[in-house]
Amino acid sequence: MTDVEVPYSGQAPGAPVRLAVRAGDILVASEEPRGLSARNILGGVVSALRRQGPAVVATVLAGPAFEVHLTPGARESLKLGEGRHVWLVIKTYSWRVVL
Repeated sequence: MTDVEVPYSGQAPGAPVRLAVRAGDILVASEEPRGLSARNILGGVVSALRRQGPAVVATVLAGPAFEVHLTPGARESLKLGEGRHVWLVIKTYSWRVVL
């Protein structure tokens, strides 16, 4: 289980909830981010990369599997490939609590 900070949902602290986040709302960093206002920084490993139209879709295992949409330029500048360790940055208000 991965702990993350999400918007207030009215659920009791520690109560199980389902979460969703848009693939385009997840930032990828090749170095551990520091000094950010984003509250959720998750380390993970790229397990797959594929082209989908103009986007590159990365699957990152960071506890659960996350699907992330990137530009081809971002893939190149981050030197992403399968097995690459990365950090996912997700703002608190990018999460949606699914009840």
